[in-house]
Amino acid sequence: MFAYMVLKKFLLSFLILIIVVSIANAEQVNTTETRIVGVAKSGEQYVGIIANLTVQVKPGTGHVFMDTLPLTQIDTQASARLAKEVACETLSFDCNNYDFFYIIRSNSPTIGGPSAGLALTLATMASLQGVPMYKDVYATGTINPAGSIGPIGTVYEKAEISYDDGAKVFLIPSGQSLVLVNETEINVTRKALDDWDMQVIEVSDILVAYKYATGYQILPVIVSTEEIASQRYDNAMKLLSESLLNDANKEYTEVEQKIDTSTLPFKSLEPIEEKFSSSESTLSDAESYYNGGQYYSASSFAVRSLINTGYVRLLLGYYDANQTEYYVTGQLNRVESDVSSFESIFLKDRKVDSIDDIETFAVVIDRLRESEDILNDSKAAVEKKDYDLALYLVSYAEVRKNTAYYWLTLINEFKGNESFMFKQSSMKTLAQERIEEVSNYITYANTVTDNTILNSSENHLNKAITAYMNEKYVFAIFEATKARAEANLAMELRAATNKTVDDLISLYYDSTRLSIKTAEQQGLLPILALSYLEYSKTFEETDPLLTLVYLSYAKEMSKISADLVRAAIGDQLLPNQGIIITKYYESIVRFNPQAELTQQFFLLIVGVLVGVLASFLIVEKNLIKR
Repeated sequence: MFAYMVLKKFLLSFLILIIVVSIANAEQVNTTETRIVGVAKSGEQYVGIIANLTVQVKPGTGHVFMDTLPLTQIDTQASARLAKEVACETLSFDCNNYDFFYIIRSNSPTIGGPSAGLALTLATMASLQGVPMYKDVYATGTINPAGSIGPIGTVYEKAEISYDDGAKVFLIPSGQSLVLVNETEINVTRKALDDWDMQVIEVSDILVAYKYATGYQILPVIVSTEEIASQRYDNAMKLLSESLLNDANKEYTEVEQKIDTSTLPFKSLEPIEEKFSSSESTLSDAESYYNGGQYYSASSFAVRSLINTGYVRLLLGYYDANQTEYYVTGQLNRVESDVSSFESIFLKDRKVDSIDDIETFAVVIDRLRESEDILNDSKAAVEKKDYDLALYLVSYAEVRKNTAYYWLTLINEFKGNESFMFKQSSMKTLAQERIEEVSNYITYANTVTDNTILNSSENHLNKAITAYMNEKYVFAIFEATKARAEANLAMELRAATNKTVDDLISLYYDSTRLSIKTAEQQGLLPILALSYLEYSKTFEETDPLLTLVYLSYAKEMSKISADLVRAAIGDQLLPNQGIIITKYYESIVRFNPQAELTQQFFLLIVGVLVGVLASFLIVEKNLIKR
C-alpha cells in the first residue's frame, strides 16, 4: 500500500510538472537566432562582416525595441520596423498583440543597413511561429512591404564572408548572381558551388526565402473571384454619383450659355473655350461609368468636370473684371467663408447610429480639411501673382467642399440601432501613430530608392504633420495613410520593368481584395478602400502607374477602416484580428518531420501518464468501496 501511495504521488507530481512546463512554454518569449551579413570599407575595398541577430517576440502592444552593439545605422532601425510589418502581414498576425525585440551584436564598428531587411523579416516570422532557422542558411536582401525582395550591393563580398563563417546556403535577391569584381564578371552561384561547396540561391519573395531558411513552406490560397462590393456600398455610391452628375450637368449648361453670350474679345475667349472643351469629355466619361455601375468612378469624373467648369466660370469673371487681383481674392474669400460656415454647422462631435457612419463622417471631415488645404495653396499662388492657378485652386476647393456635403448625406443611408459619439479628439493617438510609422517607412525607402513617388509620399507626410500640429487629426490620418501607401509603392517599383509592373498590379489587386475582405469579416464597410479599388481600374489601359497608386491607396484604406472604428469607440464591436481571419495563407507544411514526431511522442507520453493516473484513481476508488 505504501509503494502504491508513493507511485501515485510521483505520477501526480510529474503530471503537474508537465502541465506547468507546458503553460510556461506557451507564455514564454519566442526567440530566433540567425546571422546578418554586411560589408565595411577597408581602404578602397569592401570586406564582408558578420553580426549575430536575435529576434524575440512576446505578447505586448506592438512596440519595436532595438539593442545593438555597436550602434547601427538609422536605416537598420527602419528595416526592423518594416520587417515586423511584413512578417505580421505574411503570417496574418495582428502586430498590435506583440512586442518585438531585435538584438544585434558584431565586432565590426558598423553593421546593418537596408540589406539586413530580409534576414530581419525571416527571423521575425520564425519567432512569431516559434520555429528555429537553419544555422547554416544565411540571407541578404532588402525587403519590400508586399513581401518581395529588393536588390543589394556587394553580393560577392557577402557571399565570401558567409562561406568563411560556415554557411552552406546563401540567399540573395533574384537577378544578382552576376557581379563585377575588379572589372571581371563573376557568376557568384557557380563560383560558390565550385570553389566553396556552398549553394547561392536567388529568391524573389519572402515565401520562397522562408522555405529555405526554416524548412517550412507557406502555401498561398488562390484569390476568390467573388464580388466584394456589397449592396450597401453600391446604393451609397449610386446616390453620391447621381448628386454630383446632376451638379456637373447643370454647371456645364450654365457655363456653356455664359460662353455663348460672352462679349470678351476672341483673343481672351479662345483659350477659355479650349479649357472648357475638356469638361464635356470628362462629363461624358462620368455618365458612361454611371451607366456601367461604376458609381465611384462616375463621381470622380463628375468632380473633375465640376472643377474644370467652375474654373472656366471664374476665368470668364476674371476677364470681365479686367483681370484684377481684387476679383481673385474676392472669389477666394467667398469660398473660404463657405468652408468656414460648413465647418461651424456640421464639423462638430457627432452622434451616429451605425458603425458604417464612422468612416463616412471621417471622409466628410477629410474632404473639408482638404478644401482648406487647397485654399492655402491658392493664397500662395496669389502671393506669387499666379492668378490663373489661384482661380483653378479656388474652383477645386469649392468642389471639394461640396463633395463633403454629399458624403455627409450618406450617413442617412447607413441606418442602425447603435449609438456612438464620434469625437475628433479621439483620433489624436491614431494620427500620431500613423505619422511615426510612415516616417520610418520613408526613412527606409530613402536608403534604397529615389523614385519620384517618394517625393509625393513626403509631401503627404508633411501635410499630415502640419494637420496634426493644428489638431486636424482626421486629415492627418488620411494624409499619413496616403504617404505610407506611396512609400511602399516606391520601394516595390525601384527595380520594376513593364512586365513586373503588370505583375505588381496583379499582386496589389489580389492583396487589396483580401484586405477588404478582412475588414468586411469584421463587420465593416471599407467604403474608401472599395472606392479606390474601383477607381484604379479606370487607368489600367492609359496609366498603369496611376493604377498602382490607387490600388496602394485602397489597400491601406482597407486597414484604416478598423483603426478609425477602434479610435472612435474601442474594440467592443470588432472581432480580434487573428490568423483565422485572413485566408491568404491557409496552411503551413513542414519539410522536416522530425519535430512533428517529437511533438507527437511528447503528447503520447502525456496521454499514457494521464491514463495511468486515471487507472490508479479508479483502483483507489474501488478499494475505498471495499
